[in-house]
Amino acid sequence: MKMNKSGLLVLIIVLLVVMTGCSAPEKTGKLQTAPESRATSSNGAQQNSTNNQPKVTINESKELTEKDMRIGKLFLGENLTKVQQDFGKPKVITIVHGIGDPQWEYPDQGLIVGGDLVFIINVSSVNLGSTPRGIHIGSKEQDVREAYPNAEWDRNTDSDLLEGFDKSSDGKYEITFFISKKSGALSRIVLTNEI
Repeated sequence: MKMNKSGLLVLIIVLLVVMTGCSAPEKTGKLQTAPESRATSSNGAQQNSTNNQPKVTINESKELTEKDMRIGKLFLGENLTKVQQDFGKPKVITIVHGIGDPQWEYPDQGLIVGGDLVFIINVSSVNLGSTPRGIHIGSKEQDVREAYPNAEWDRNTDSDLLEGFDKSSDGKYEITFFISKKSGALSRIVLTNEI
């Protein structure tokens, strides 16, 4: 199935509206962060153990590829049977706007997936894990920029979020980051595959 860029943008906006109303973090007035510790492995990669999420930086090309299209144990192309095995029955089952494919929502877990073979993953919970580059919900803006140096950033003045977009050179894969301008921390990650 092909989706044009404007259709994908509408889909992302719809998903954001749905997730914003479904799972808002408890507001304590303070951003809590875990202390960081760094170690260097034998291959020269640095690991950051903040929130038990490894941050691995390896001197390789930073171009976005299919290997980047995962967060924790979720990946694009995964079937919904496996998603249900890993996350249980979804609280909400709808269809992806205008497409007709299933959309499963797990608001208590901060997760939305779309497609029989998953082509969109929308994450807003640190408990779901990290990208292969070590980025997770709660990561700081600078860490995201370092891990994804090819991302383009948009400071929308009408929003309290900074948005970053990175695409594969063939345009097939895209990862979008939403960073709170107030806290400087990553609050949402959206992975998409234009099929």
